[in-house]
Amino acid sequence: MPRMIGWLAGLTVFFMVQTAFAVDGWVLAMSWHPGFCAAHGDAPDCAGSRSPGLTLHGLWPEAGPGHDAFCGVSPQAHALDRPGGWCRLPPTALSQRTVAELDRVMPGRRACLDRHEWLRHGTCSGLSADDYFNRATMLAVVVENLAVARTITGRAGSAVTLEELAGAVKRDFGSGSPAAFSFVCGDRNGAPYLLEMRISLTTDGVKSFPAGAALRVPAYPAAHGCPSGRPITIDGSR
Repeated sequence: MPRMIGWLAGLTVFFMVQTAFAVDGWVLAMSWHPGFCAAHGDAPDCAGSRSPGLTLHGLWPEAGPGHDAFCGVSPQAHALDRPGGWCRLPPTALSQRTVAELDRVMPGRRACLDRHEWLRHGTCSGLSADDYFNRATMLAVVVENLAVARTITGRAGSAVTLEELAGAVKRDFGSGSPAAFSFVCGDRNGAPYLLEMRISLTTDGVKSFPAGAALRVPAYPAAHGCPSGRPITIDGSR
């Protein structure tokens, strides 16, 4: 019995009570999976073949500095959150239905990306883990049918420009909409290649997307933006 009490006490320290802050917007991050795998070929989710496509990286609540990451997370859990070691984090409590939907859009679950995303971002969302990932997966499915996603997928193994991507976004959402989108690139021998597309959403945007009013303009800034006026490599299947 004393050992059981000690174990339960340890869990209480590890899982602190989730603290929700006022969310004033969201960022939906969609990775271009072949680009990610080109830079992380040893990642578990890069083993085997997969059709080129955009995959769910995460849904990030924006709540101001200090209130948009690791909300109410214990120092012990925070210390475990290191790339390559996410599977040491405790499994996220999800329903079988949510897991099935998440597996379809987030191959990074093989590397326990969902555990990292929940700890870092989901704990600040004010949502349960099921609700948080259900919203993220629904958004990811919507993105698959956008003109901008089709443009990227159609250029797999070739290249595209920011101007062409902006044109596709306009076809989806109208003239002012490209300002809500950020494209993140890596550098390969001085040439940019696509890693990620990020969409900035309003507070209620996770519910109303793909309505144009769901977009937050201007977008939250993204580091390592893709350069304009230059071809951006869209990696194809490895």
